[in-house]
Amino acid sequence: MLAAIGLLQTTFVPYLSLLGAKPNLMLLVVWAWILIAGSRGGLWWGFIGGRLLDLRGGSPLGASALALVAAAYLIGQGAGAIFRERLLIRVLSGLAAGLVYGSVLLGLLALGGRPADWPATLVRVIVPDALYNAMLLPVVVLVLAASRRVGSRRWEV
Repeated sequence: MLAAIGLLQTTFVPYLSLLGAKPNLMLLVVWAWILIAGSRGGLWWGFIGGRLLDLRGGSPLGASALALVAAAYLIGQGAGAIFRERLLIRVLSGLAAGLVYGSVLLGLLALGGRPADWPATLVRVIVPDALYNAMLLPVVVLVLAASRRVGSRRWEV
């Protein structure tokens, strides 16, 4: 599933732009999984999903993985009952995860020698993308939770 998400992220998602903001499917899936199953599994999903993005995208190898793991770890520390119970808290946690992911990725790119205009990138890219992702998060949580329930049922003939 993560390989399919990575492929969609690098091929199809650029066409889902809304006022310049683009969703980050991998971040959404990782964050939704943290809300559903806890942070430990989400950290692995973040690492594997980030590596897949690094292989398909244009970022240095390991940058997306580290940014996803950092977002999953930092925001996932509060992913207990508080994030699972209230929709607004979930959306805000998704916003925070997007801001952490974007900031860490920008910092890693800057450390790698790519020029970074922090204020402009923050205002034009990171914040709009994080808002877009936060709005999509409840839908992704519902889809993953439903697929998890369907997958866990035993089918007998």
